[in-house]
Amino acid sequence: MIGQMPKISVIMNCYNSSKYLEEAINSVYAQTYKDWEIVFLDNASTDNSAEIAKGYDSKLKYYKNETYVPLGCARNMAIEKANGEYIALLDCDDMWSPEKLELQVGLLDKNPNIGLVYCDAFLINEDNTKIINQFFKIAQPFRGKVTIPLINWNFIPCLTVMFKKALFTQAGPFRTDLNISEEYEFFLRLSLITEFDYINNPLAKYRCHIGSVSKDTKRRYEEINDILSSFSEKITDLSIKKVIATNISKNKKVLMVIKLLDYLPKPIGDFIKSFLKVMNKLLKFVKKAF
Repeated sequence: MIGQMPKISVIMNCYNSSKYLEEAINSVYAQTYKDWEIVFLDNASTDNSAEIAKGYDSKLKYYKNETYVPLGCARNMAIEKANGEYIALLDCDDMWSPEKLELQVGLLDKNPNIGLVYCDAFLINEDNTKIINQFFKIAQPFRGKVTIPLINWNFIPCLTVMFKKALFTQAGPFRTDLNISEEYEFFLRLSLITEFDYINNPLAKYRCHIGSVSKDTKRRYEEINDILSSFSEKITDLSIKKVIATNISKNKKVLMVIKLLDYLPKPIGDFIKSFLKVMNKLLKFVKKAF
């Protein structure tokens, strides 16, 4: 029986997301697991997102900021209003498969050592007419103690996570000074206090946008180096510190190349970038083949 307090709080942070908003919300209402609430935080939108969100029933709790705040801050504000034992994150342009919540709740309920569960996701184009790839084909997933592999690569699709709200309080809130990688920094801190698990099925759809902020490679590498440097200060394990230092060094080299390309004439820079992308795909193919 569904109790007065929901088992799951679905966190949706919205800023001018009306184009895809109904698809995202409808994917929550279509879940086979029904004991949830949506905490919908409208981050000072100027489109008709509010009108769409308010068209649903009382399971969607609508809140609005009068002024825009960074995403990390908006996530914190929404989670503070959440009543659920578990927190699930869904951006307003993404979608879930109907069984997503049911399968993840099952994992968290049966294993007290697990504090966060994630899953695979399809990468789709803007109008949801083409599957571009699957996340786990790009990034190998890990379970258990995941701190070291997570330092090497963020293999967790944010739209797929479900975690225990009590651990959010223990680990501390999202950083509010980051523009791209606030969830990665949070996952790193959470990995120090709990084990992670995953479902090896694509139970979500991540919408890839042309010109998305997540494609700002230079800023992403700068933020990740800042995150790793700060994270290293919290670590006493020398083996983990060594992994962090290695990754910071690699990222600095990548940043040097990116900055160099910015100084080259655009046609030459574009050619080199395309060449590097092709080589990266080739190396991945060779690695899988052998």
